[in-house]
Amino acid sequence: MIKHIVGWMLKEDADATALATELQALSGCVPGMGAFEVVLPQDGLEAGFDMLLYSEFDDQDALQAYIDYPPHKEFGKKISAARTERRAFDFDTDAL
Repeated sequence: MIKHIVGWMLKEDADATALATELQALSGCVPGMGAFEVVLPQDGLEAGFDMLLYSEFDDQDALQAYIDYPPHKEFGKKISAARTERRAFDFDTDAL
């Protein structure tokens, strides 16, 4: 299983709630996608990002299908314009 985790720091004028809703709508968009959670900071809990995606894919091919999925590419353009920073971390749980 591939775990794909991405965190973004957003510009001051970015609408984090709208971006999170748009990203969450991609859940289940490709075969082999499992967990897909978009989260915003919660009061009283530590948050190193303004928005975070935690997702799971059966394998590298499923992750690549998500990356290549046209609505994901469109979201990528939108979030690129709204962010100041992006950090990603992918790992294969079978290799641990």
